[in-house]
Amino acid sequence: MPVFAEACSESIDNGYMPTLTAEASNLQFFDDESAGIFDALHFNSCSKNTDKYNADHFPLLIFEPAVGTSRFMYNQLARQFSANGAHVVTIDHPYDANIVEFPGSDPIRNGGSVSLDPFQVNKPVNGTETKKAIDTRIADVDSVIKELEKANTLPRLFPAFTFTDGNTKVPTQRLFMVGHGLGGSVATSMGFYDKRVEWTINLSGSTPVLAEDVYPYTIFFGRENYRSENDTAWQETMKHIAGPQVEWTYHKAEQFDFSDLPLVSHLVNPSKKPKGLGVPYQDMDPNDPTATFRALSCFLEGYFRDTLIPGWFVEPRLPGQSHDAIQKCLGWFGGAMKPHVMDSS
Repeated sequence: MPVFAEACSESIDNGYMPTLTAEASNLQFFDDESAGIFDALHFNSCSKNTDKYNADHFPLLIFEPAVGTSRFMYNQLARQFSANGAHVVTIDHPYDANIVEFPGSDPIRNGGSVSLDPFQVNKPVNGTETKKAIDTRIADVDSVIKELEKANTLPRLFPAFTFTDGNTKVPTQRLFMVGHGLGGSVATSMGFYDKRVEWTINLSGSTPVLAEDVYPYTIFFGRENYRSENDTAWQETMKHIAGPQVEWTYHKAEQFDFSDLPLVSHLVNPSKKPKGLGVPYQDMDPNDPTATFRALSCFLEGYFRDTLIPGWFVEPRLPGQSHDAIQKCLGWFGGAMKPHVMDSS
């Protein structure tokens, strides 16, 4: 939940990931459960407020992780969306996540039962394991949305918070989705089939093939070795996107440059090189690998600021927000993040 700093009276320390999830992620990206990367970070969050909280003042943004990857891998991206004024939900899907930890119960481990590779693009062809994983995730997302529509959900999750009387439901009549890899496929799919979804951002993921026109704002971030012309699903689907659509290419990026990994790995131990990263920072700030994360975050937050904030907030409105955030990001990070123009030859 977005909480203004002056309205927060108490805060708590949070580990970046639960212990077993951190070990599994250390193994996934560094081939060593004891690498000491994801279990080394902590952050503060507000645990008690002074002003009454109005739940319906802020839109709902759902952030979908890559297949076989913890939702905690996107903690900082989610926090920065929230800081701009959004309810942000990240979801671990027991069907395909490498591990899901629940308080007071044993963790659920995938154990290879879903064989999709998080480091590759998984194409959602009908009848495949990928399509089943997407359909399962969409059902999970629908379940979470229904839970957030209940008046007692936020007070139960945040018992120390005070809410404006009768204003505890997260607004779900308009939805916004971001997803990475398979999560990007889920986001794009929901944009096509759920009329509440107003825009989707797909980070290096494929798309279902459409047979009829759809109208949501569709945003696709690719990379040099995975753009729309490299995927027949995107080529066919783009013919049927009647609403606004835009594609970006993140130069020198690999699959997990679209996550917190470039930031986390460098902050904790720059000498350890994780799997799944490229070197986009070389075209922006050659001396600072965290530029890879900062650029992605800038563009994601930019879409939120440019498209949601002008038309959503009534009171309070976040101060100092401009409506040309994407242009500013291009000025800062345009060396690596570029609008993609299809080759007409």
